[in-house]
Amino acid sequence: PLDPPVESSITPNLLTESISASFDNVYINGNLTTAYEDFDSYTSINDIDWSKWNWHDNATIQRDNGNGWLVLDIGNSVGRANGQLNFANPSSINEIRADITINSTSSDAPRAEIAGTWCHNGVGDIFAKITVTRDGVYYSVSQEYINEQETYKWDELINENWLTGYIVDAPVTVGISWNDATSTLTFTADGTSIPYVVSGNLGPP
Repeated sequence: PLDPPVESSITPNLLTESISASFDNVYINGNLTTAYEDFDSYTSINDIDWSKWNWHDNATIQRDNGNGWLVLDIGNSVGRANGQLNFANPSSINEIRADITINSTSSDAPRAEIAGTWCHNGVGDIFAKITVTRDGVYYSVSQEYINEQETYKWDELINENWLTGYIVDAPVTVGISWNDATSTLTFTADGTSIPYVVSGNLGPP
C-alpha cells in the first residue's frame, strides 16, 4: 500500500487555522423565560441530554463555579473541519437564540454560528445562518438542492456583513426566527434585527 501523504505537503491546507468558541443560554421558539439549554447540569459532553440533542462533533463541556457551557474547538485540519451540536427535533423549532463567544481564533476565516433549514421555496431547502467571526457578525441565506447532475448545489441568496469590530472574549447574543405566516426570516444580534422575506412556492423543508 501507498504511504499517506505528509499533511503539511498538501496545498492549499488549513493547518494553521483554528478556533475555539463557546455557546451558552440556548432559547427556542420565543420562550425567553426558561432556557432550552444552559449546559449547567453537565460535567462532560457524554452527559448531554439526548432528548434535546442528537449529534455532536468536536464538542466539550467546560465548567466554572457551577456554570457550564459548550465549547467547539477546531484546528490542525488539512481541509474544512466542523464542530457541531444538533437539535434532536429541529422540525419543532421556529426560533433559535444563543450566546456565542469567540475564545480564540487564528484569523477572521474561522467562524462560529447557529444555523438551520427553515422551509422549501420550490427550488430547494432554505438554509439560513448567523455567523460570528473575529471581526464581526454576518448573516446569509442559501437554497440547497440536487441539480441535473444529481449532485448537491448551494445558491447563495444573500450574504451580508452586519456588525463589525474585534469580537474575541466577548459574548454576542444572536438569533434566527422563522415566521411562516409572513414568509420572513429574522436575524438578531445584540438587540438589533434584520428581516429577510423568502419568496417562492413555500412549503416544509
